[in-house]
Amino acid sequence: MSRYRIAFDPIATRVRADMPADLRARFDRALSSLASDPYGRDTTPVSRSEPDRRQTVAAGCITVYYVGREIITITIVRIQPPP
Repeated sequence: MSRYRIAFDPIATRVRADMPADLRARFDRALSSLASDPYGRDTTPVSRSEPDRRQTVAAGCITVYYVGREIITITIVRIQPPP
């Protein structure tokens, strides 16, 4: 299985940059695992009609992303940090 590249849309980039350093480090480690298996058991499709639009909880952050199978990229489009 290929390892996927992780990319962020502009809003997700800002949210990630605003995270405290310890949370960002845990989040990045969780995304590293996601890059190995973006369809893994800890992920769910957002809708049945879009199986490549998925969500997971990464380091306590609700994370919505798209899987680009052809370009082997996961694009993070929404991050909701814990309260």
